[in-house]
Amino acid sequence: MEVGALCSELRDTTMLSFNANQLYTVDDFGDTQVTHRTQKAVPKMESCMERIQKVLERVIRDVVGHCNFKARVTRVERACDPCRKGL
Repeated sequence: MEVGALCSELRDTTMLSFNANQLYTVDDFGDTQVTHRTQKAVPKMESCMERIQKVLERVIRDVVGHCNFKARVTRVERACDPCRKGL
């Protein structure tokens, strides 16, 4: 759920900035885009990516923890059940 919301935020990041009522020279338009990307779009994308990475790292920790728990339970079950020791 969190990853989906963060991906939506990433997808919705505006990469192009312009005012439809303004006339731009080619150089002015280019400068406006560079400024927008470096000051707004890239930092927002980097922030989203960092948050996605944190969520995924948490998921990995949870899955590994669950697998470790499951392995411990299986070892205890085998130790307590003499019929299953050979499994």
